Amino acid sequence: MNSKISVSNSQLDRLSEYSARWHEIGLCTETIDPQKARSTIGVLYRALGLTPPKVEFFCGIGDFEQYFHQLKQPPGFPHSLLPASLRPRAMSLTGLLGIYFDRHLIQPIKTRLPQSIFEEIIHSGNARRDADTFKTLIVKEFDARDSKDRQSRLSSLNFSPTHNRGEQLFERSFGSQITALYDGAWLDWAITECQLGSHVTQAWWLFKMLARHTGFIFPTRELCLVCDRPKRLVLDSDRTGKPAIDYGDGFRVYAADAQRIPPEIGSIPLEEWDARWLLQADLDRETRHCIARHLKSESRTIAQLQAKATARQRYDNEYVLLESPYSKQPLLLCKDRDGNLLSAWLVPEGTKTIRTAVTLIAYQFQSAWLRNGEIRSYFTWRSPHQNKAA
Repeated sequence: MNSKISVSNSQLDRLSEYSARWHEIGLCTETIDPQKARSTIGVLYRALGLTPPKVEFFCGIGDFEQYFHQLKQPPGFPHSLLPASLRPRAMSLTGLLGIYFDRHLIQPIKTRLPQSIFEEIIHSGNARRDADTFKTLIVKEFDARDSKDRQSRLSSLNFSPTHNRGEQLFERSFGSQITALYDGAWLDWAITECQLGSHVTQAWWLFKMLARHTGFIFPTRELCLVCDRPKRLVLDSDRTGKPAIDYGDGFRVYAADAQRIPPEIGSIPLEEWDARWLLQADLDRETRHCIARHLKSESRTIAQLQAKATARQRYDNEYVLLESPYSKQPLLLCKDRDGNLLSAWLVPEGTKTIRTAVTLIAYQFQSAWLRNGEIRSYFTWRSPHQNKAA
């Protein structure tokens, strides 16, 4: 049984250097070298006991996903029913790849580290947060692109939403950049600073080569799809109106506050955002709240909407009901204690009080989640008496 090692404070102090290095690797936007990528894939397959496959390259994740979608085995589809000629191409090796790295790299090192130290090092820095943001933005962009088709299926068949194409992409392919952000820093630190790399040499080399020479890969027995890195990858707030993620095939994701927003809004610099967008009936809830947060002030919102406040009430936060000539539906704003906007909701025409507005909002959310087979409490109304008691 492997014994736990001791870790000094000086070793822990050097973790930030590895975090910065792997953060840069994970967010790299350099075009991959096809020759190096093909060589890395060949070594990877031989390590898995397989013959190196044919490698196909894609300049963007949109084209990559489309080709991948044609090859992947449909969820729940009996593999034995596929024609023999298609079985090797349809069977993804992503799970096998994950098992390989878990058994030959992650677990041998993780079991040698004290649990408290391991928990500390994997949560240091912002790499894992950025990995989650990277994944979420891509998933939500795919979700937005096929939402109309999915909603029509839901309305006709009356079942809960299935995983969209973006979620299936992450489940069945290997994201080298995201894996680098998740595990690169702590593995590199443990191997270099704690001398834990003697039994993981080949797996660690493959991990580094995949991170440096591939983007997403979809490995099957006869064919491996390799997606290039994005040309632009900026996950922090960018006020210029440029996409947060921009691939060479034209697949772009616009974002603000690490949240996906429609391109017609995201392509406009934040300083030029218009409060009238808040009145668009087809705007999703997250985007409307994001617009409100970046507008920041009630006065700017009222001026751009030519609105008047018809009701105002303070609980934990302050709520303001606005009426504007640009919409028949009133707009409910929520502000924090410093007066900055937190969120905004369109409420039904004829709503006159804050209490009515909030009750209708809560009912909307409950009804939506009930239709999906879930009950969640998104908004809890507290009366003035309850606030005084609290």
